[in-house]
Amino acid sequence: MVKEVKSKVEVPKNSKVMNYYLLENDAKNLSGKILTLIDASIADKQQNKALKDLIKQRFRDYIFDLQRQFFEKGHGHSVDL
Repeated sequence: MVKEVKSKVEVPKNSKVMNYYLLENDAKNLSGKILTLIDASIADKQQNKALKDLIKQRFRDYIFDLQRQFFEKGHGHSVDL
C-alpha cells in the first residue's frame, strides 16, 4: 500500500520555482531524518556533534548549489544531484 504524503510547503505555480522548493524541502526532510539517526546511534556527545555538524554543512552546501543552479543559470528542470 502506498501512502500519499502531503508537503507542508506551499508550492509556487512557477515550475522552475516549484522544482526548486520541492527539492529543497526533500533535502531538509532527509537531513532531519539523518540527524535523528545520528542522535539514536552515537552516544558520545562530542562525536555526535561533530558528525551532525558535517552533515548539516553538506546539506547547506547542497541547498546553496540548488539555488545557484536554478536561479543563476536559469535552470528549472535539470539539476546535477
